[in-house]
Amino acid sequence: LEAELNEEIVALGDNECLRAIRRITKHPFSEFELNILQEEKQKILKQANSIENKKRLKEINNNIRTLLMIPQFVSITNKSIKKYLQLGKDGFFLNGKHYVRFMCGAGHARTNRAMFIDEDIFDEMTYILRNGCKDTPIVGAKYNAYFSLSSSATYRVSAPRFCVVPDKNINMNKKIDWFDDSGENDILIPNLEKELGFNLWDGMGIISPQFASKWAEELELDYLPSEFICRAPFTKGLVCVFDFVDFALKVANNFLIKDIYGNEYDCRNLDIILTESQFKYSSAFDNVEIFAKNMVERGLNWGVSKVSPKIEDSVKMSNYQFLQVLNCEDTDIKNICKPTLDWIKNVSGDDFYNTILYLLGKMVKKYNSSEIFNKIGDNFIKALLVEPKLLKDSYISDRIYRSLDKRKKESCMGSLILR
Repeated sequence: LEAELNEEIVALGDNECLRAIRRITKHPFSEFELNILQEEKQKILKQANSIENKKRLKEINNNIRTLLMIPQFVSITNKSIKKYLQLGKDGFFLNGKHYVRFMCGAGHARTNRAMFIDEDIFDEMTYILRNGCKDTPIVGAKYNAYFSLSSSATYRVSAPRFCVVPDKNINMNKKIDWFDDSGENDILIPNLEKELGFNLWDGMGIISPQFASKWAEELELDYLPSEFICRAPFTKGLVCVFDFVDFALKVANNFLIKDIYGNEYDCRNLDIILTESQFKYSSAFDNVEIFAKNMVERGLNWGVSKVSPKIEDSVKMSNYQFLQVLNCEDTDIKNICKPTLDWIKNVSGDDFYNTILYLLGKMVKKYNSSEIFNKIGDNFIKALLVEPKLLKDSYISDRIYRSLDKRKKESCMGSLILR
């Protein structure tokens, strides 16, 4: 309760790490019970204020806290490297329990965070999440990132029959700005032609339409996504729906596939084909059968963290990967940036309707016009709908400007609107 009052409770999407902690500690979590409590809470919030309702709300909140709170897992933010190294070495005590460093993934490192765990369950959690991997040589930062994949938020899905194939790597000649620091003086050589290596399948695999339909059903979707972002121990990436059995029959004239371990598989007996860039610690396992067997023994599951939408967005945001392959003149850069600049200008208050659409977000598509007003949580948006002239009010305009700060910074880093 003290941590909650101090706003020190961290909200995490459910993941294999938290599920393993609940199994070890026999944590009293029930999704069914949680849904019932949340439904009752919403009903009471719509009723008249009374002593009985306040009492019941307090009971419900306490029950929800008991179901969701995982005290064995603590997130620590550190801006001091010296302090972080000391914590990593010695750990710390909290509520009489000793906590030790457990994981620090790529997302954690970007935000100066590391995850610590109750020392009493450290060994068992390490045993589970390592999934029986051998101690083969690997860069420490990469191991940190791969081990921490178990903390990715996922929805559990059925385990596929799968194999892992080599990536498709090619070489291409590209003009680049070459920075040579091998001599006494650093030299910049612009527009130097170099042969570079490219992985065409980096982070991408394929999933059969039949198994994709099964996952879609388990995720309670009313459509078949074209893509799934999936997770498993030391495994991540995108799988695209592709009928590889039909391809093998009509194009390849061969159903056999050889994996990275030299084993052959009949693709008719597979649900997913992963690439080596997705199977992050392949050197630590002798074959995928051992990997799958270890998952069952440790109670680990495959998960999906994201799927392609039923209706695609009309725009996408660019990133450096899109932009760095372009050969742009100054006028080209202005044209690429123009839609983003126009949008920021319009939603900043220059255009009332664009501003309202920006503030309402996805509610516009989710609800009809008669429902939207009552669904709005921010009173200043309601006030704007009632009186558009309030757009010139200093408080409201400042709220809008500040809400765009992150978007502006991202735009400067190459996150631009592309239709």
